[in-house]
Amino acid sequence: MSQSEFEMYDLYWDNGREGCIIKANTFKEEMEKLVNEYIESDPDEYNIHDFIDWLELVKGVKAELIICYYSNSPVEIDGTHHSIHF
Repeated sequence: MSQSEFEMYDLYWDNGREGCIIKANTFKEEMEKLVNEYIESDPDEYNIHDFIDWLELVKGVKAELIICYYSNSPVEIDGTHHSIHF
């Protein structure tokens, strides 16, 4: 993927009731690996803001937080994005 191409990701937790939409210049399979690597590095203290910093500073992946959401019930987001449990 070139530096100018971005994919949209719905990183969700709490059974889909909370999550954030981010865009990043990496493919889904790589993003899944990066999410797992990041969480395993600090399983008790990980969060979305530190994850975006980690992507950019440690892994060299350009990323941007679009929006976070919270709901009392699972949220389904329509669009052209990838959903990954965070």
